[in-house]
Amino acid sequence: TAYALGQITFDPKNPLIPGESYNINLKKNLADTEGLKLGVDTTITFTVDSEVYQSGTVLDEFEAIGGWWDPNNSGSTVGTDPTTTTFTIVTNRKVNGTNSGKLSYTFTENSGGVCRAHNSTKPNIGSSTTSKVGMWVYGDLSYNTLEYWFYYSSSSNAIVKVDTLNWTGWKLKYINTSDITGTGDKLFHSIWNIQVGKSKNR
Repeated sequence: TAYALGQITFDPKNPLIPGESYNINLKKNLADTEGLKLGVDTTITFTVDSEVYQSGTVLDEFEAIGGWWDPNNSGSTVGTDPTTTTFTIVTNRKVNGTNSGKLSYTFTENSGGVCRAHNSTKPNIGSSTTSKVGMWVYGDLSYNTLEYWFYYSSSSNAIVKVDTLNWTGWKLKYINTSDITGTGDKLFHSIWNIQVGKSKNR
């Protein structure tokens, strides 16, 4: 039997301490908007990432739409509902600053969907193979595949799988520049969200 995936999202009143473990206690009478109750008391234990994030050169602060295209115009997005698949600038969820970029998508089928957010400004990350590049990503627990795409030698693509979207909340998802194939300067041009399983709405 297949069940729909539900989410409970909340923000802590106070900042969580890196490396510390916390419990979330959900009571059995907790109900959704249709009155369906959880049924059993549940405790979820989690540990906050303890990694210390180092500062570096900011390629895009996501304070404005800039060169980011609507996913429906990227030329690679397939299997999505164009009316609910968008890239916008929002203020309600962010790590720093005032705004953040939000990629919303709806896959219309059970498999084969791709949602691509293309950045026409193609920021240059250089040719170093000893550094890192990444961005803060708000996971949606879709279990889809996250990829970063780069150009090198004018228009050749270098594709790097970043992670599986198996978490919720913010994580800094970076890759080693040594993982990017090709020679010379690398130009970051796209975020790819590739459908896995039957994830549809995020």
